Amino acid sequence: MPENTDLIKTLNKTLATASDFYINLKVAHWNVEDINFASVHAKFDEIWETTGTTVDVIAELIRQLEGQVRGTSLDITANTELQPYNSDLSSSQDNIDAILEDAKVLQTSLKTSYLAAVDVQEYVVNNSLLNEATIRFWCP
Repeated sequence: MPENTDLIKTLNKTLATASDFYINLKVAHWNVEDINFASVHAKFDEIWETTGTTVDVIAELIRQLEGQVRGTSLDITANTELQPYNSDLSSSQDNIDAILEDAKVLQTSLKTSYLAAVDVQEYVVNNSLLNEATIRFWCP
């Protein structure tokens, strides 16, 4: 059994939240349909790609800590900190507002994981992408 079980649980919760955000971004990307379509569609795709990297980094950090990655759809649903996304939204502004609300929750989750990782095992954080540069991206 890994010695950092509390940190691994925290990271798995953040993984679920980031994975859910990743899915929600793509849903917003697909459903935008107004005059701002092109720019909003492209921006959601850009953020989606960055989020995918973040999800991967969190999962790899869990493995570095010898934890089991909990990343199935059932794990995501059970552990996400996000509210269910309204896939009926179609206007750019409605989708932007919903994604911004989700991003705030993800920011908090990333900060919590970052601080827990620093407290428990600083070298792991310093040798991963879950570091201050990543936090600054999500938490300007």
